[in-house]
Amino acid sequence: MAIYTSNLIKKKHRHRGIYGGKEYSVEGVIRIPSGTQLTTSDVLKFVPIGENQVVKEVWAHAVGNTGSLEISIGYAQMLDSAGNPVKVQRQGPSAYVPASETFTSPASNLSAYAAAAALSTARQVVAPAIKLAGPVDLAAAVTTGDTLAEDVEIHVGAVIVGEVSDEELVGGYPPRTDYLLDN
Repeated sequence: MAIYTSNLIKKKHRHRGIYGGKEYSVEGVIRIPSGTQLTTSDVLKFVPIGENQVVKEVWAHAVGNTGSLEISIGYAQMLDSAGNPVKVQRQGPSAYVPASETFTSPASNLSAYAAAAALSTARQVVAPAIKLAGPVDLAAAVTTGDTLAEDVEIHVGAVIVGEVSDEELVGGYPPRTDYLLDN
């Protein structure tokens, strides 16, 4: 099993948006050289997404000939250096943070947003609005493998909505809620 990552994953900067309730879009790109054999056990990670985000829409397309390659789009669990799911605590790491303010990266679901499809043409998918309580990586799984005949760029992106309610506060004490939108 090979894991391919975009430069956004390597930077480890989780996308959370700037304003609560506002849509933002982000896209990751992975460049794969010709002759690479992609198999059904391979995973491509494109965008790190922060906790309490809702993915509304995803898309994928490729530049170059991908042959019969197909991928599904979903999310992959973020793991820490010890191999455990990443946990985010609202007020910073502490033994006193209540469970309601601790967000754990959910288990991987690599077809949560889009089932297997070829990459030869651009596709845009309206995904069911899935709230991600913990941080994840927007990822794709190879569902039909192939050997690449030429260099290929694979693009996967999403439209995401950030935290919007008093129940989903963004740090700071005491919490300021006057900027939040109603659900």
